[in-house]
Amino acid sequence: MSGVRTWLAEPHEAEPVARLLVAFRNHLAPGVPTPAPGSQGGLAAPAGGRRALEGSPGVPTPAPGSQGGLAAPAGGRRAPERSPWPSDNAILAAVERLMEDPQTEYLLAARDGDSPPAGVIQLRYRFSVWTAAPDCWLEDLFVSAEARRSGCGAALVSLALERAALRGCRRIELDTNEDNEPALALYRRMGFSEHSKTSGARDLFLGRRIEPAAD
Repeated sequence: MSGVRTWLAEPHEAEPVARLLVAFRNHLAPGVPTPAPGSQGGLAAPAGGRRALEGSPGVPTPAPGSQGGLAAPAGGRRAPERSPWPSDNAILAAVERLMEDPQTEYLLAARDGDSPPAGVIQLRYRFSVWTAAPDCWLEDLFVSAEARRSGCGAALVSLALERAALRGCRRIELDTNEDNEPALALYRRMGFSEHSKTSGARDLFLGRRIEPAAD
């Protein structure tokens, strides 16, 4: 990890954070649902408008006539477009909103002092009755392809542990896919386990989707 630089992202760094999350979205794209037509990624621009992320450095934009990067198949018919979800601008708006929340932090990593951010992690804090202290939830750990195996991931998790300790947390938790063996290996190496709450059976993370309320 020598040379890797990590730091707490400041509000003015919302765009580099968002660019990394756009790359993360694209990495996960095959399993990500698409937004409803005309939904603008689910987030409307607030009064005064937020900065647009499309076209900013590091975020590819479709070439004119490229149909969003999808080539027309033989016969001249266009392939159906599949808009990325959330949209680039929705991600930026969400990052800016979260960075205004004192219970949320983004951490960034670069391979060295001269390189741009290549890794990101989000931390969210909430108070726990059972530990009489804040809990830290670690999510959205992502390192760009060109920076993998450089130590950025481990350095980000190390900084996350430091930040959680500084906030007085007694516990830090996360979820990951059981097939994501590189991530599991990293987290276990950093001391995470399926038995952080109890010494018996494994801790399980459960979830359920909630449909939007009808108007």
